Amino acid sequence: GMAVLAIDGPGQGEMEFEHALRHDYEVPIKSAIDYLESRPDVDSTRVGIMGVSFGGQFAVRAAAFEHRVKATIENCGPYNQADNFKGRPQISRETLVHRLKATSDEDALNKLKQFNLQGVAEKVGCPLLVIHGRRDRLVPSEQGERIAAEAGNSAELWMFEDGNHVCNNIPYKHRPQQADWMRRKL
Repeated sequence: GMAVLAIDGPGQGEMEFEHALRHDYEVPIKSAIDYLESRPDVDSTRVGIMGVSFGGQFAVRAAAFEHRVKATIENCGPYNQADNFKGRPQISRETLVHRLKATSDEDALNKLKQFNLQGVAEKVGCPLLVIHGRRDRLVPSEQGERIAAEAGNSAELWMFEDGNHVCNNIPYKHRPQQADWMRRKL
């Protein structure tokens, strides 16, 4: 079997009100892996990570800079958050302003410029599975293709023509297969 550790990183879930989202997600992932290394019941030499949506970008970044990560799944994460900001619905922009602890849309956009995988995806040295849907209206599928292309030979792209954002409309086509992929790579 596989052991799973689910975390709420800065600006997410239970940490939404205490901390802002941060682009350097390798920092919280380092802490999570440090914790796993302290557990005798976990093989910390075989750590894989998975991120969905914004978390997909975080997973790629963490894999690029935290070399204890041995396999990564990225599901519909953006290549560059700033590119997507202005086209998002108002409620999505307001959520990002809040989670970034920004003072305005303009402040949020400036902060989002750090959330960019340019020069980062190419540093991923472990196997990377990029999942994306062509019908994703939040993160264009071209961004998933770009992540996979820049990651190079370490990346495998699963593009679902009928998939929406995070392919929630077709979970039977990818969720069980993700676990199998991770098991094989670890």
